[in-house]
Amino acid sequence: MSDTGLRVIIAGGGIAGLALANMLEKANIDYILLEAYSQIAPQVGASIALHPNGLRILDQLGCYEDILKGWDLNLMAVPEVTRWPGGHCLQKIYAMKEHMKRRYGYPLVVTDRQKVQQTLYDSLEHKERVLLQKRVLQVTTTEDGVQVQTVDGDTVSGHVLVGADGAHSKVRAEMRRIANESNPEYFDLEEESQVPAYYKCLFGVSEYVPGSDIHTDFVAGKNFSHLVVTAPRGRVFFIATEKMEGGVTRGSHVPRYTKEDEQSFVERRSNDRLTPTATFGDVYKRKQFSVLTPLHEHVYKRWHFRRIMTIGDAAHKQSPLSGQGGNCAIEDGAVLVNALLRQMKPHITPSGELKSGLLTSLDVEKAFAETQAQCLPRASVLVQSGHLAQAIFGFENLPFSHLVFRIIRAGGLEGMIGTISQPYADAPRLEMLPMPKRLHTVPYTDELPAKPVTSTLTSGGLMALTAALLCVLAYHSMTSGERQADSLGAWKTAAGSEESWLAVQEMAIKSLPFLLAPALIWPLDANRRGNSASIPLFMAAVFAVTWSLMGGVVSVPPVYFLLNAVLGDNSIVGRGIQSDVAATFMPAISVAAILPNAIGGLAHSTNLWWQQGQQRGGILLHLWTATLMCGVLLVAGTVRLVQVHQSRVSKLESPSDLAARSLKNYGKKDLQPLMQCYGLVLAICSSVHVASMIYALKTGHSSCAGFTDISCWVWELRRQGYIDTKQAGQAALSIAVGQTLVGPGAVYVAAWRWREGVLANLED
Repeated sequence: MSDTGLRVIIAGGGIAGLALANMLEKANIDYILLEAYSQIAPQVGASIALHPNGLRILDQLGCYEDILKGWDLNLMAVPEVTRWPGGHCLQKIYAMKEHMKRRYGYPLVVTDRQKVQQTLYDSLEHKERVLLQKRVLQVTTTEDGVQVQTVDGDTVSGHVLVGADGAHSKVRAEMRRIANESNPEYFDLEEESQVPAYYKCLFGVSEYVPGSDIHTDFVAGKNFSHLVVTAPRGRVFFIATEKMEGGVTRGSHVPRYTKEDEQSFVERRSNDRLTPTATFGDVYKRKQFSVLTPLHEHVYKRWHFRRIMTIGDAAHKQSPLSGQGGNCAIEDGAVLVNALLRQMKPHITPSGELKSGLLTSLDVEKAFAETQAQCLPRASVLVQSGHLAQAIFGFENLPFSHLVFRIIRAGGLEGMIGTISQPYADAPRLEMLPMPKRLHTVPYTDELPAKPVTSTLTSGGLMALTAALLCVLAYHSMTSGERQADSLGAWKTAAGSEESWLAVQEMAIKSLPFLLAPALIWPLDANRRGNSASIPLFMAAVFAVTWSLMGGVVSVPPVYFLLNAVLGDNSIVGRGIQSDVAATFMPAISVAAILPNAIGGLAHSTNLWWQQGQQRGGILLHLWTATLMCGVLLVAGTVRLVQVHQSRVSKLESPSDLAARSLKNYGKKDLQPLMQCYGLVLAICSSVHVASMIYALKTGHSSCAGFTDISCWVWELRRQGYIDTKQAGQAALSIAVGQTLVGPGAVYVAAWRWREGVLANLED
């Protein structure tokens, strides 16, 4: 297919500009790239962090494998270490990069920015379209195009200009100048003067310090922080930040630093310990390259005017601690190309050429507006999260920083990965190119069965409706419990006859589904990978005790549903349970199924039964009530014993063994024992319900029927896009019908079994 006839001028040959050039080339859109420097990959930036959301797009462009060739794969095993001031270890996470790859298809790669730029340039087919030493001087726009005058006197014409020329963007300045001449209110005239810099940053690369024990180390300190990363070829990337004098500097008051300023910075920070055996001064003495620069943090309100668009650092600048700057720039380019192709589609002939004059300024502005609408909110979140991370590591609020670090430490591997991977799932891609096949367990949003529901009003309204329904059900359950307690209280006054024993035994059997379902699901949820830092194991025991004391077999579960929906991890990656822990549920739940009647039978066979009726009835009532919590406590206790054993074993294992064992949790090895356990409990619960209903019809006795609302979980699966609307409707109908056919306990278990399968299938 020939070029479409549209010509895009790209200002800037960095990551954003070169990535965009590759995208345009794949889309058969003509372009010309203007680079200010004399070489395409100069050493003006030390390192770049490429996350799965950025690597995914680079993989579509065919650059991923070449980037990995320049990276030492042995670095996959380097641990991530968080350190206190003084270099003391707070937390050490092994094999995190490998975990990223297993979950999202790509590792987290920290490599040479120069190498990535060279790879992007080498992948271009039309290298003649890249012009060096072409610094932008002035821009003019026409009805159907744009002209760029360079410092050396050349003039370049095209239909669209994209400024990918960094934080000090000349294109952005020219765009605002042109807008101010014709429409002064289009841009905020005060915005440039308010762009803040809270920290200054010394970044660079040095030789590895022998005996320093440097891995990937994040070091916190009062008004400063350090990040040092083991790099290929025996080197270390370093990023040292320090709070600006006065806390913040804005606009034209933000300084540009000299080498003398850099030396003063090093003198202040030289004794900062990165590890117990190495200081920042030790690293800096071996430096190969370094630059001191202010850290601007800002998202511009408007990114485009007429036929001019800005992307990357020219549109949004963030703290390097987020590691998302380059990835966000790559995403901007992908969204822009998608939007341009959408506007061009109606105007392309069968031969693939753009009909002359049909891509109007309005078409271009629509594409630009779509790009900003999709990218600006995401960039804002990333800038805010980067600022927050810098504030936490800089101890700007010491108690808050300590609290956050303790929470992250408690979360362990899952807490760390969960924090870093938040931007991944919603990442865009190039719609005109297929996605290469990479095994991963967590689907991206565009791979889900349905589009997630993101409306805050809809989500909040339905959650409020669910909460109100749960309150009604809780009240109904309480009154049902009171009626049940009154019935049992009547047994206290019964004579010492066999009939009262049979009545207690009948009630215990009928209540078995209400015991077994929570006995399985509550400890199971507490042990999910994603709930390690949010729903502690003892929560199941707390609910069991509360459940028993309240006297109603369906009083507390609605409250549990609501709290679990708020506190629990409902993600695909958070579903898993350690396989050896999952294997303990079957024997524990089997005992829990027998326990209530066993305790009751023991009471019946002892002399306690033959005491006077009032005392005997009270003993039976207390024994029966106690069995309601025994099942949950038994399962939770069994799991806890396994965890204690694992903890003792792990202390004897080497770091490599620990990493290898953590990686064994992939592959859904927990699914078979869990499904077997679900099947057992489901069979018992449904059988008891059906039998009790038949018995009630024959004898006229009351049945222990109830209602369990789990519709919030159906909505949650639909809201996250894990099921489509049709599946959600079918599930809701099945839950409603199942309440009568197999009983609320069986419906509870069946719904969780179905949910388990839905999440597990998405891991493929």
